[in-house]
Amino acid sequence: MNCISEEIEQLRETYGKKVMVVSSGVLGLGRKARLSMGERIPESEKNSIEQKIEDARIGQPIWYMLWEHHMYPHRTEKSLVVNDDLRNYQKNDNLFRKWASLLGAGIIPIVNEDDLKSQEEIITEIQGQRLFSDNDVLSGLIAKRLPDYLPQQSNKILLAMLTNTNGVYTAESIRT
Repeated sequence: MNCISEEIEQLRETYGKKVMVVSSGVLGLGRKARLSMGERIPESEKNSIEQKIEDARIGQPIWYMLWEHHMYPHRTEKSLVVNDDLRNYQKNDNLFRKWASLLGAGIIPIVNEDDLKSQEEIITEIQGQRLFSDNDVLSGLIAKRLPDYLPQQSNKILLAMLTNTNGVYTAESIRT
């Protein structure tokens, strides 16, 4: 995270860019914290919705605290998103206006799919109605829509994706 925050600092300070972070890691941080506290999770329950909700409950504050720490002294604001925030026009419009306002004020929005609330939407995904499935897709949706809410002179978006999602990153990629 140090390297990423240094690059963000350079984009902001040297080039005057407004930066928004869409980041994963909540569930992994939560699981790691739970295990490091000695909690035992039965193998048969490791991928259950209940366990993922507990991972999210523990991981969300850790995730944001890390970003807040690494972005210091810049102000940040946590923004947790669920599918309905993008599906519902009024919520969608309010969310993008909020992000544009934060960026205009020099605040770095730190965005993540709200894993605490989104767990029930996993069922919706099975029914084929899910709008986004992870933060990689969420970042693309944001990059596509956000320019509509920014002043003309600052509405060019650069989406830099750092991911290990299958199909984008493979072990072969690091060998070449």
